[in-house]
Amino acid sequence: MEYQSIKDALDNLLETAAAGRYAVLGTRNRSHDAEVVHSRAQVTTYYQSGDFPKSGGSIPGPFRHDITFKIDVLVSGAARCDLSILNNPDASESEISAALAASTNATAEADAALDALASLVWDIIMRPENRKLGLAYDPQRWITGFNKNDPSQKGALVLMSGSLTMTATAMESVTGETGVPGASIETNIGLTADVSGETIDAANQGVKEGE
Repeated sequence: MEYQSIKDALDNLLETAAAGRYAVLGTRNRSHDAEVVHSRAQVTTYYQSGDFPKSGGSIPGPFRHDITFKIDVLVSGAARCDLSILNNPDASESEISAALAASTNATAEADAALDALASLVWDIIMRPENRKLGLAYDPQRWITGFNKNDPSQKGALVLMSGSLTMTATAMESVTGETGVPGASIETNIGLTADVSGETIDAANQGVKEGE
């Protein structure tokens, strides 16, 4: 179906623009190992749902398909602190206090990383030059929302995930199964009477010229 072409185009667009900042992975290849995610954030797209409104098609087709995609983003954060000050026996109390005050915890770092990644993905998809997602037609893509999930502590690291919702529209066509013949129906029709009730010889009934 055409929605698969849209998903492939979306994956290709995000992968092309990644520049090492994140990895575009399928649902089977995603990792929730905090160390793996910390080395590179992850982006995963998948088809969530679709509607086929009756007003958007005809009996022979094509059929309008209103699609909803989910774009999951996953990051990891670690606490930041100037250890050169904390591990220095000659550091003054004011220097130590300043270093502690400037430190951040892992959850805050993960939250900031998630915001940055979600903003980047949103920007890539919504750029005017990317409105077709690389397709030959305009699928009317639109990012309609973003939500975050609760942080998950993994030792010294914290995992955070979120999802962007993208809608798009495709026209689907029924193509049938290649190499599968349709059902054969034999019908015998015997005409024995016309509308007046008179008997008709279907084999010998002639047709006058001009009729």
